[in-house]
Amino acid sequence: MKITHNGSTFNMDRLGKLISTQRKQRNLTQGELAETLGVSHQAVSSWENGLTSPDIGKLTELSQIFSISIDELLGNVKMADSVRKIENDEPLDEIEIIDIAPITKPELFEKVLSKIEPDDFTVESLIAIAPFMESNQINNWILENIDRYGIQEIVPLIAFVDSEDLAMIIENLEQRKDFKLVDLIPFAPFMDADTITKIFVNIHAESDLNGIEGLYPFVDLNVLRKHVKNTLSQPNAEIDSLIPLAPFVDAETIESILDYLIREKRMAEIAPFVVFAAHVNNN
Repeated sequence: MKITHNGSTFNMDRLGKLISTQRKQRNLTQGELAETLGVSHQAVSSWENGLTSPDIGKLTELSQIFSISIDELLGNVKMADSVRKIENDEPLDEIEIIDIAPITKPELFEKVLSKIEPDDFTVESLIAIAPFMESNQINNWILENIDRYGIQEIVPLIAFVDSEDLAMIIENLEQRKDFKLVDLIPFAPFMDADTITKIFVNIHAESDLNGIEGLYPFVDLNVLRKHVKNTLSQPNAEIDSLIPLAPFVDAETIESILDYLIREKRMAEIAPFVVFAAHVNNN
């Protein structure tokens, strides 16, 4: 496996083969090497097969056991320099942090991150290291820098945040002047229905409703009914906007739309709702 960022490549396959070669040259079994390092023989096997990598502390031990430099062990001078910086408790820059993330234990990684200023770190870099961070770390980083990030920039991070933290993030996003209902769509699958419905109700009247169809599956039926009623109360109601909503409401709501179209003599727009009325009644 190769992990690449900005031209710097960490090749776990190469490292695994080197560990295997060096171990065999010293006539060590995987179990003996594992015992020396204080790890399981399964861990050594995983390293040698390029599935995982030794953490930074074990890299130093391996270089000593094999009497080779960390540069030779990693085959990557830049990453070796980053390892040495960590051992000397020196701060790393953005690229170095991304490079060493796969081989750094969570506790040490948190310490490394604490030495970098948020202003020096882009959201793209945060996304790159998110799989190696704790959920609370990601949450805190987002909340501390939420005004710096575009709403859509945060979306790739939500899979790494737990539901309670996500609710807090959404609550902060709602306070932004640029927040619209449509911005909620990518977050909706990770949110509970009550929270989505509450936000839908709170900002419905003030928000641009274009493109909000993706929220309908997550919003309470009573709220959708009210949305239809409000739409039909408008002069020259935009009936087309209700077509994506039709699969998520009941027969009574569909009938109210049909009644409106008949009353307003807008028969050219009736066909989609007749289809949904038939489907709802059949079920």
